[in-house]
Order: sequence, then structure tokens, then C-alpha cells
Amino acid sequence: MFENFMKQSLLETSLHLVDGFIKFICGITIFPDDDSCISVPASDLGNHLGNLLDCTDGSDVSFFVGGKTFHAHRAVLTARSPVFKAQLLGSMAEAKMDCITLHDMLPVTFQALLRFIYTDALPADNELESSSSALELLQNLLAAADMYHLDRLKLICA
Repeated sequence: MFENFMKQSLLETSLHLVDGFIKFICGITIFPDDDSCISVPASDLGNHLGNLLDCTDGSDVSFFVGGKTFHAHRAVLTARSPVFKAQLLGSMAEAKMDCITLHDMLPVTFQALLRFIYTDALPADNELESSSSALELLQNLLAAADMYHLDRLKLICA
């Protein structure tokens, strides 16, 4: 009945038994059925936040930059930038303002900055190419990333 088993007397005289113990080493491979696997799509949080930026619904702060108005959400800005957190939630004058005017930035740069803050990505290549100078935009974006303490953006632009 147990023809594949080793007799105890033979085991006790073999090299497999050490100090009365046997060590078994085995590997197990599990092959799941293809039907049971659930494919998890990549995160689309960046797309959703990008859509939030594109519509003005729920925005609670505006920025006036070079003659253009940008709508944003304090919660998103303060979660991503310690400088925005200090400005919008701290005791600075901007904390009480509904519209903040920025004098030291071009509209295209601020738009790209907001896009990064919301999506963690640079504008699409076609948006960069349509700007007057992609290199100039990246240089300005690097300066803005430094100003707003966005370390990942600084590394991307450098």
C-alpha cells in the first residue's frame, strides 16, 4: 500500500536523518485559472483630478495671472505645496482672498504648474510644442517649482 515510502530502519541509517530530524525542502507553484484573475486597471486619479481642474465646479480660489483667471481648489493646492499651504491656510493675506493676483509668472507657466499639481504630470507634448518655447516654459516651470517647493517637478524640469 505504501510502496513509495522508506522503511524507518533504512531512514535511521541514511544521511537524511540528522539528530532525529528530517528537513524537507519543497517548492509549490500555483497556477490560477485565467477566469479567476481580475485585471486591475492603472490608476486614473490623475485623469480625474485633471478633469476637476478643467471644470470650475467646486473651485474655491482663483488666480489672476497676466490677464488670465485660473480657478483652483484650496485642498488640492495645499496638499501638494507647502507654500500654497502657508498662503492659503495660514495667517497670510491670501488665506482670506477669493482671487489672488500673481505678478511674477506667465499664464502658460501657471497653467502648467496647476496641471502638474493636479495630475503629477507635465502638459502633453502637443501642449508644450504649441507654447512659444518649450525650453523657456520648462525653465520658467523649474523656477515656479522651486518657488512653490515642488521637488518632484524640479527634478523633472532640471
